[in-house]
Amino acid sequence: MLPQEYLKIIKTTGRDQLSFLDITVDRMLGETDGQHLKLLIEVITRGLNAKLSIVKQKIEELAPRIIEEEIGHPEDWVEFNTSTLVRQMTERVSSQILYGKELAENQSFIRKIRYHYLYFLLSASAQRLMYLGPFRALFKYITYLPMHRLQRSMGAQLLEVIEQRSASQATGNDVPQDCLQWLAEHNASSKDEKNMARIAQMLSFLSEPAIGTISRSFLETLYDCLAYPEYQALIREETQTCLERFGGWTDEAFLKMEKLESFLQESFRTNTGTVQISPWRVVTAKKFRFDTSLEFRQGTVIAFPIKSILRDEDNYKDAGQFDGLRHYRKSQKQRLPGEDRSFGNEHDSLAFGYGRQSCPGRFYVLRVFKSLISRLLYDYDIRLVDEADKKPSGTELEVLLMPNTKARIKIRSRKHKSFSLGEKPSVEAKGFLVNSSA
Repeated sequence: MLPQEYLKIIKTTGRDQLSFLDITVDRMLGETDGQHLKLLIEVITRGLNAKLSIVKQKIEELAPRIIEEEIGHPEDWVEFNTSTLVRQMTERVSSQILYGKELAENQSFIRKIRYHYLYFLLSASAQRLMYLGPFRALFKYITYLPMHRLQRSMGAQLLEVIEQRSASQATGNDVPQDCLQWLAEHNASSKDEKNMARIAQMLSFLSEPAIGTISRSFLETLYDCLAYPEYQALIREETQTCLERFGGWTDEAFLKMEKLESFLQESFRTNTGTVQISPWRVVTAKKFRFDTSLEFRQGTVIAFPIKSILRDEDNYKDAGQFDGLRHYRKSQKQRLPGEDRSFGNEHDSLAFGYGRQSCPGRFYVLRVFKSLISRLLYDYDIRLVDEADKKPSGTELEVLLMPNTKARIKIRSRKHKSFSLGEKPSVEAKGFLVNSSA
């Protein structure tokens, strides 16, 4: 575990020396495979990010339909299990981006993805909790057998979909734009069952950050909306202002939802995503040197305590308190007395990695959050069933932060209400008043 000052070295270090993803791939795929790690990064950067405008358009087509199908338009309060509702919404959006419409709506395939992740979680947890010594490799082989069977089964389904798409493309139709298609195009010369099983394995790997992590993080963010309801009116007003200014749910409108983005950043900071540490593995040929007194051999795992860094009073004023406009004021160059320390801090998004090794899917994550949260707050009143409750507390499973999955919320439609731009809600937080027109 390393102190914060060494982050400045991490910031500019490439994956060929220290790797943030190497450890995750080892856990998820059962092996550290440089070739497939490189392929995954290329698919996200050259597929997801390069075609982000297309992906954003797809999110905006999916989000309102999925919210309506999951919640409807209840005029009176209706109760939901918060975790189940969030999982359904985020899974349905991300599944379309990962696997395409054909498989996202195939319950047999989705069940296999879920079982694959469950097997991984059990195996990874056991490897961390038990000392296996020289039997670790054998333990991994045995516990990964069910996953390999699932990969072969999913691979057969992927092959069928790819062949159907190829036939459709041959007749002049456009192919869907999703991670399945991008992976298949990178492996265009080999579309046999073995290769499709490997693609299924990588899609299973992508499903954890794209579905599992997003779902858990989004759940924490929704709990923050409920725990700090004073921000809801502020976000609603900003949303309506942007919708009227830019003519609907456009990309320009989302870019100008700066207070919503600040709220999301603060939620990320206080919840640190779903982990308390950020690990890297030394993958250089011999050693990696931080300074004259600190060097590590190849294979060494190093980590930074991101939860502690993001809640350090030296980095943020009142670091232990939730301030949804903290990052908005930073972007607007506004300051409160004694707040100078937090301005210019570059560690706000440590939950997404850092520097050259920041999560390449972070732009996608932010858009999903913005799209779902803005619509939920704009179209619905949302409260905890027990209004006296504070933010539902989760549990810590070693380095993992698991949100509360039992809390229930009640929702009713706001469509019968008219939110007037003449209303100027204010947010009182931590003893000061911030007017929404700021």
